[in-house]
Amino acid sequence: MKEEQFIKNLIEYVLLMTCENVNDLSIKRRCIHIMASETEMILKDFIDFVEINKLRTMLTWCQPSLKTANESNSTFVCSTCETLVTFMKTFTQSEEAKSFIHQVIDKVCSLTGAFQSQCSLVGDIFVDKYLDMITQMSSSSACQTIQLCPL
Repeated sequence: MKEEQFIKNLIEYVLLMTCENVNDLSIKRRCIHIMASETEMILKDFIDFVEINKLRTMLTWCQPSLKTANESNSTFVCSTCETLVTFMKTFTQSEEAKSFIHQVIDKVCSLTGAFQSQCSLVGDIFVDKYLDMITQMSSSSACQTIQLCPL
């Protein structure tokens, strides 16, 4: 149960951080509202997709590198990124997992209105390239590359 709560908190954090880069206040509020309401569904889909034993194994691999939320925000963001990258490297080895990630991106892009198709295209290109990139890098290097961890 503790591991499931950790995953839920991690997914909620990532989804809500998605809205932080939206400049228009009304769209940002809408984004936060939709992300908050969609989190449970995304979490359920995610847990249904990943067999619980595999999930526990992957979380066990991550445990030594986890940081507490008491640390500074930038350290927490870096630690979260490294944990996600480690998880993503294992999770995205199947085409089904990559398809799931693209579905989540499409849901996020649906919030951008007129820019939905451009967002989806850029998201698809970025995600595929990033997933290819992280398989060849350490978690810390991958997070440094996207500037979520200091060099």
